[in-house]
Amino acid sequence: MNLLAIVFLWQLAHQVLPSTWSYYTIIRFGWTPALIGISMAVTGVAMIVSQGALTRVLITRFGGEQRTAWIGMSAGICLYLGYGLVPSGWMMFAVTALWLLVGLAWPSINAILSRQIPPNAQGELQGGLTCLGSLAAIVGPPLMTQILSYASASAPFYFPGASFVLAAALVMIALSLLRSRARAFALTQRCADGN
Repeated sequence: MNLLAIVFLWQLAHQVLPSTWSYYTIIRFGWTPALIGISMAVTGVAMIVSQGALTRVLITRFGGEQRTAWIGMSAGICLYLGYGLVPSGWMMFAVTALWLLVGLAWPSINAILSRQIPPNAQGELQGGLTCLGSLAAIVGPPLMTQILSYASASAPFYFPGASFVLAAALVMIALSLLRSRARAFALTQRCADGN
């Protein structure tokens, strides 16, 4: 059950990007549509490099999916905090480099989940993950855009990066669930090995 909560929280946090990126960068840095498009292209290239070239190599180098998921999610926390807190627009591009590690999280989480169930239930797993992603896509955009709207117009203090800080907090919760699950699994293994 923890793994499903991890997936949902990860997907929900990720909704901050498609739902608020354009508005946030215009409000915070006065970006033009062309600059917004360039930033999305740079992000896309970083994600392609991460998932297309680095995932296979780094999962092995980092010692497996569990550790790679931790690294990717930790980078996700830094990414979202960076996006929400940087004082200048050019720094958004520097923070985007973290996607090279963030992109490792989802394939690693997916691999962990796939190992938990038998081969004849893999289709059901992927259907369930798609369902969780759809639920996050329903809940996330209104949540993230309302926080952006409130924090940049109505809040007692001006903080348009609030939705990115929320995304970082969601990933932090997901990461703590993943770590507690790993500790419980290790304890179970030690007990089983001791018998």
